[in-house]
Amino acid sequence: VTFPENVIWTRDIDSSLSDQALSLIAHYYGLTIDDVVAMTLFGFMGCASSSDPQWPACQRWINVIGIYHRLRLRFGLQFCPLCLKDEPVFQRAWRLSFVFACPKHGIFLRDCCPSCEMPVMPHRCKHEPTRCWQCGTVLHSFDGKDKGSADTALAVQYRMLRCLDGHGYCL
Repeated sequence: VTFPENVIWTRDIDSSLSDQALSLIAHYYGLTIDDVVAMTLFGFMGCASSSDPQWPACQRWINVIGIYHRLRLRFGLQFCPLCLKDEPVFQRAWRLSFVFACPKHGIFLRDCCPSCEMPVMPHRCKHEPTRCWQCGTVLHSFDGKDKGSADTALAVQYRMLRCLDGHGYCL
């Protein structure tokens, strides 16, 4: 089974994969459909795919990345520079609109390159996804200015995530 790259990077794969695409990815990588769904925002929001009737309402909570010809025009992929330094993985929760601070490091998430301020596009830097695709700057560089300043944001964010997981009330 081949899965052409142009099918993947011309859309927001976190939130717009069809059931057929989910099946192809699962087959290609030797995973179950549930494993693939768990890596998308569908699993995070309790949906099975983009065809799930619950999904349109959930999309309002997702940061838009504005894809146009494999480029991202908006700043919907956030990241914690310190988390990226520890482990070069972009977390699903960073795509949610109410997640704007890192609970581990107590800093606000970034949404662009610290040098050229372009949106983050890890797929354009295949060998080092933690570098800016445009200028090559390391995304996990951190100046320490807002260390510990995100306490109130983290409290609100925590309550929202608990509600999303079904473990609390948002009031």
